[in-house]
Amino acid sequence: MLEGEVRSDGAALATIADESVATLSAAGAGVSVASRDDVGGAGAPGLTQDLRVTTPSGPVRELVQSQLYLTVPDARDPAVRALLTVADADFAGVIGDFRSFAASIRLDTERL
Repeated sequence: MLEGEVRSDGAALATIADESVATLSAAGAGVSVASRDDVGGAGAPGLTQDLRVTTPSGPVRELVQSQLYLTVPDARDPAVRALLTVADADFAGVIGDFRSFAASIRLDTERL
């Protein structure tokens, strides 16, 4: 599953990433941060984090969620979030495509 959103409250990317962990934990999921890395450059910084998630109800499922947070320069400071959630066993097979997708994200300056 792939989903995303745009956020314009000026929160730091690490704060938004921490909120994602807290939200999943509050829902009863077991969550651990497998990795967190800064990406991009000074003009358009970003952050990625991979989470290991255990579902809180029903049959226990081990999932991996790869999260990408990007800032969009010159767009009144919005942050863009893209999430990929897959079963742990499927993660290695799809993460390359997700990272390629993430690298292709560009700002449409005509719509600003």
